[in-house]
Amino acid sequence: MRSLCFQGDTLVHLVGGGRVLGLDGSQRWLPASWADHFDSAVLAPAGRYAVLFERLGTRAPLVDVTTGQCLRPLHRSDYHASAYVYPVTLWTSASGHTLLAHCPDQYNRIEIDNLDTNQRLTASPDRQPGDYFHSRLAANPSGTRLLSAGWVWHPWDFVGWTDLRRVREEPTVLDRLQVTPGAFHVGLAEQASATWLSDDLLLVGSSDELEDPDEAAEAGDSLRLMSPGLAVVDVRRAAVVQSVPLPYPPGAMMPVGPDRVVTFYGHPRLVRLRDGHLLHEWPDLDTGRLTGSIQHHLSPPPPMAIDPRGRRFAVASSDSVAVVDLSAW
Repeated sequence: MRSLCFQGDTLVHLVGGGRVLGLDGSQRWLPASWADHFDSAVLAPAGRYAVLFERLGTRAPLVDVTTGQCLRPLHRSDYHASAYVYPVTLWTSASGHTLLAHCPDQYNRIEIDNLDTNQRLTASPDRQPGDYFHSRLAANPSGTRLLSAGWVWHPWDFVGWTDLRRVREEPTVLDRLQVTPGAFHVGLAEQASATWLSDDLLLVGSSDELEDPDEAAEAGDSLRLMSPGLAVVDVRRAAVVQSVPLPYPPGAMMPVGPDRVVTFYGHPRLVRLRDGHLLHEWPDLDTGRLTGSIQHHLSPPPPMAIDPRGRRFAVASSDSVAVVDLSAW
């Protein structure tokens, strides 16, 4: 098993499998299976489209899961592609269309395609993107903002987002990322991971890079991301509204309602956001030790799927899949 995605109350195993696994133990085969040299997949919420990709590669076919057909090959620039995670995501727009965000031509230029109309929404001769390596793209719940958790040359991870409501009339908005306070302050915490808590609230996690003691002392008790720790950012004001210290970097994250989050660094841990209190952990589930977008120097994580709306996640091992349901918490 190389990939795992939630679709309703099933888990879809696309890469090297082509199976749908029911949470009741049932399974059925899809019309096609796909090659093992891909190691990840994203599945559209409506379930028709999927993108298979190599996390540290350049190839990524767009497929129709319902028919098994490869619709078209996707790709990204090979400039440092072997170092950081392929930037791609799928979501449903307010009008009900399935949208694809990716970087098909340049590492620093996001394009958005409407897959239902086969139309690129962001083509423009006026595009002038900044020097930023996009990675781990994610739309907020209503599809009005797009998150990018990538990096710039130092190398240094930081988190940015853009407002999608004007993107058709003004594609250049994708070239001007809005960032959280302290994003470029390399003496303070590095912004290594992020997830949407809501349409307007972004949860940002630090790396394991320690802060410079003198600069941390100068920053004092200001509300900011600390290392290691989490910060809640109100994107309307581009302001940190909550800071949560942790004894470890959080890595990938899954919100569980407005006040709790599962962090996946090492193994899953359920954390209360108001004070960082550990509510529960699953030390028998290995979820890797990744923190940021640059991952060439670390072992890949096991296949995982997260479902924030359903408050559950799944982790695959060599012979089984563990599903953790937090809907009653």
